[in-house]
Amino acid sequence: MNKEPKRYIFIDYENLKKIKVKKLREVCDKFFILINDSNKTIPFSLVTKMQKLGNGVKWIAVDTIGTQNLNYHIVFLLGKLDTKVDRSVEFIVISNDKEMDPLLAFINEQGRYCIRVRRSNKPVKDTGGRKDKGKDDGNDSPGHSPGGLLGEEERKRRLIQMIEESKKRLVIVANRKRPEAVPDLCEFLTLHNQEMALHFDMNEIVHEMEKLNDIRVVGGQVIYNF
Repeated sequence: MNKEPKRYIFIDYENLKKIKVKKLREVCDKFFILINDSNKTIPFSLVTKMQKLGNGVKWIAVDTIGTQNLNYHIVFLLGKLDTKVDRSVEFIVISNDKEMDPLLAFINEQGRYCIRVRRSNKPVKDTGGRKDKGKDDGNDSPGHSPGGLLGEEERKRRLIQMIEESKKRLVIVANRKRPEAVPDLCEFLTLHNQEMALHFDMNEIVHEMEKLNDIRVVGGQVIYNF
């Protein structure tokens, strides 16, 4: 029997305020939230959302200035926990800072699934956001837009490969927890495969899954055939 992997999320407070926490709560087990100790107040609505995770939330206050310095603390925490927790635990970093990528790649090489997921500056359900290149924060190069560095044959091969990897993850998710709407499926795909998000528009992935008869979309709702 397949067991759903545990996932830890690492995020700074500023990014936390700009994402849909509910969606992440459904697929992750623990949040590590880095916050400047100069922040004296946290919105009540955000506290309420995070309380639903109970002991799954760890607030870490640090004496620093700016989000860039918080990234250094996140990197330190990643390295520290990598030596302590079981390799089956997946690390998800929510950040637009690509300077973290070499460390995340190293952690992957050591046998742990570890990715950085970019936080879009557009509304979460605007799945066409990647078409609006150049309006983000500039942390990713232009070549990381959908299809930017891949030839057509290689792009097709990777697309099929990534769809198969995503299907494996969806198989081990209980049916009641699978994304039900197209925007939710796009968010799931982005969260679980950063490389896919760098090279492909999420709607394109959904359309390809439809063509392969892996799913059907009826009235914006996703029906799974596996």
